[in-house]
Amino acid sequence: MKIKYLLIILSLIVILIFLLPRVIFYKGYKNFHNMKKVTIGIKNDSLYKIMGNPDTILTGNLFNYNANYKVYRYQNKFGTSDDINIVIDSTGIVKNIFSSN
Repeated sequence: MKIKYLLIILSLIVILIFLLPRVIFYKGYKNFHNMKKVTIGIKNDSLYKIMGNPDTILTGNLFNYNANYKVYRYQNKFGTSDDINIVIDSTGIVKNIFSSN
């Protein structure tokens, strides 16, 4: 009887080891693959449809862009130290896509 419970517990641990990282890091993988669909020149509303809401919106004089630009930052896939950054101008057009940490 103890062996049966031990096997059940071990089976659950193995399942969690394989499934938990996929659940935790799914957002980064999704952002990484969706980023390939984003092109320079698309409008802000199309960007939201592809990528969803950004994790962070940065404004001001950042990454050599003046205060009229916004940088939308998205979490990248697990194992990479850089985030996905998408630069939007004041008219809502994507001007640049780059990664930085």
